[in-house]
Amino acid sequence: MVVGMINMAKILTVNCPCCGKILEVDAISGEVLGTREKKKFASLEDFMEKEKQRPKELESMFEAAKEKEKHRKEMLEEKFEAAKARKDLKDPPPTIQWD
Repeated sequence: MVVGMINMAKILTVNCPCCGKILEVDAISGEVLGTREKKKFASLEDFMEKEKQRPKELESMFEAAKEKEKHRKEMLEEKFEAAKARKDLKDPPPTIQWD
């Protein structure tokens, strides 16, 4: 006597020979549940070409960060000079109202 059967759906992944996509197929019904693109790996030549360009990219990123830090330093110096010019303020103005 069979009291109950649990339907355990298994999903198979299959490579489609026509389009090259990966198909997710229900093993029991045969229904295609979804598709996804197959991962494409770059060739060794493409990788080596990118690595040759990398020092140039890193140098430009470093220069941009250095320029940004220079502007930040100038801005902080301007704020400091403005704060020194306002010596008459004993306490900074309140920024939060606690009513």
